[in-house]
Amino acid sequence: MNGHTDILDSGRLMRALPHAARPFAVLMRLDRPIGTWLLLLPCWWGLALAGEGDLSVPLLALFALGALAMRGAGCIVNDLWDRRLDAQVERTRRRPLASGAVSIPAALALLAALLLIG
Repeated sequence: MNGHTDILDSGRLMRALPHAARPFAVLMRLDRPIGTWLLLLPCWWGLALAGEGDLSVPLLALFALGALAMRGAGCIVNDLWDRRLDAQVERTRRRPLASGAVSIPAALALLAALLLIG
C-alpha cells in the first residue's frame, strides 16, 4: 500500500490489466479478493452439500463468476453511496469515484453489466 490508502497499486493482476481498466478493477475491488472468497465459499459449500460431493467444474466456475460479479456490484454501490465522504477521508480519497478516475455514468454502466452477469 502507498501511504494511507486502501488501494493496492501493485500486484500481478493490476500490472496485467491495461492502464485504462485499472480504475474499474479497483472500483470492483479486484485488488482485494477476500470479499469474493467470502461470498464464493459458502456457495461452493452449498453445491457440495446439494450434490452430495459430486461437483461439476462448469457449475463451480459459474458460481465463481457470479460471486465475482455480485461482489463487484456491491462495491460499486458502496462507492456510489459514499463517494462524497470518501473524497474527504485520507484513506479513501484515491478510490476511483472519489478521485474522479471513474465517472458516475461509467460506474453505473459497469454496475448494470455486473448485475446482468450476476
